[in-house]
Amino acid sequence: MKYGIILASLLLASCGFTPQGDLVRSVVREKGAQAYDEGLANSLWFMCNTASVGSIRRTFGKQMDAYNALCSEAVLRLD
Repeated sequence: MKYGIILASLLLASCGFTPQGDLVRSVVREKGAQAYDEGLANSLWFMCNTASVGSIRRTFGKQMDAYNALCSEAVLRLD
């Protein structure tokens, strides 16, 4: 049983060195980047369009320039 687990682990680990392993890594990299980009766009939309003025003031306080820069029309039109 112990040797079977070791053998299975070695076989699965070696899949990364094949063209199929390269393809899987490429797809994961591309889809992962796309998911993070969409997550950032969603968080900006939420912060700039739905968060209350009070929560923005409590969060940014004296750094409202940062909020204004993040929520400018140029940034929000990246779609």
